[in-house]
Amino acid sequence: SKMQAVKKLLELDKDAKFDSDVFGNTLLHFALTGQAVDFVMSRNTSGAVDIRNKAGLTPLMVTYACGSRDAISAILANDADPT
Repeated sequence: SKMQAVKKLLELDKDAKFDSDVFGNTLLHFALTGQAVDFVMSRNTSGAVDIRNKAGLTPLMVTYACGSRDAISAILANDADPT
């Protein structure tokens, strides 16, 4: 699955959180849309929680659109900027 691929990339490459696709989405954007909250937040997400994709959306904004309260709470607890 896509989520397993995201998890594997994050396990193998500590800096993969900064890599992005053609739309500017990072692995953190993808992982949180799949609600892999525990896995993502157990990693060092410092610096990646506020990266905007090309549409201007942060992982927090994408997570909010997906409606996962647990994911929203977790990313806010990891110092995501709510503005």
